[in-house]
Amino acid sequence: MDLIEKQTENQARHPWEVARFKILNKIFRRNASFSRADTFTVLDIGCGDTYIANAFLNIYPNVKYYAVDTAFTSNMITEYNSKFKNIGKEIYLYNNLSDINNNVSADVVFLFDVIEHIDNEIAFLKQLKNNALIKESADLYITVPAFNSLFSSHDIFLKHFRRYNAGELKRVISNSELKCVEQGYFFFSLLIPRYLNVLKEKNNSSLKHTKGIGVWKSKGIIDKIIVACFMLDYCIMVFFKLFGIKLPGLSNYIICKQSV
Repeated sequence: MDLIEKQTENQARHPWEVARFKILNKIFRRNASFSRADTFTVLDIGCGDTYIANAFLNIYPNVKYYAVDTAFTSNMITEYNSKFKNIGKEIYLYNNLSDINNNVSADVVFLFDVIEHIDNEIAFLKQLKNNALIKESADLYITVPAFNSLFSSHDIFLKHFRRYNAGELKRVISNSELKCVEQGYFFFSLLIPRYLNVLKEKNNSSLKHTKGIGVWKSKGIIDKIIVACFMLDYCIMVFFKLFGIKLPGLSNYIICKQSV
């Protein structure tokens, strides 16, 4: 969850957010060489409210996890660091990459829904590629919202500069001197609802999306059913991909390495 969406009084997780983590973990497990027992280091840039960090360490308890978000205040960092220390999780929070100890050497970099927030994302990725905190062999996992035609007031609320189709994202990676390992979409079933919302906005300029997933109120078993439907959606997309049919989705992901 982006920190701009966070509602401190609401602890419920949106089914989209729960399913998104499950999908990202499936993608990670399919591509990573690490087992659940291995020790490795993750650098999560634009980590949001640490939901992914916490969920990831529930699966990979030996990981050292460095989470960075420019929206963190000093009070938030103190609060989160204390919470994770008390439950024995090695999650360390920072407001800026430059605040991290130079002895850190990341095996994996997460950029989940981050580069769409950056005006010049190519310059950012080039600079990140040469950052001493990241191993030359590190894998970068990147997700972005898909299709500029679906840009709406919700993107404006989240301070997005753009959305990406597969070709656009791949060009950004290539121009950043990174090498694509795998690319794809997920959340196929959300394309039509999103498209209808964009049409509704165009036909009624007074409709503006100014709330995020942080306002979600748990609906109990309904939440689990929605998550299950999202996971079925992903399995169907993976099945079609086996036959060379790449279905589009509301989210676009790419895994990349430093070009060699």
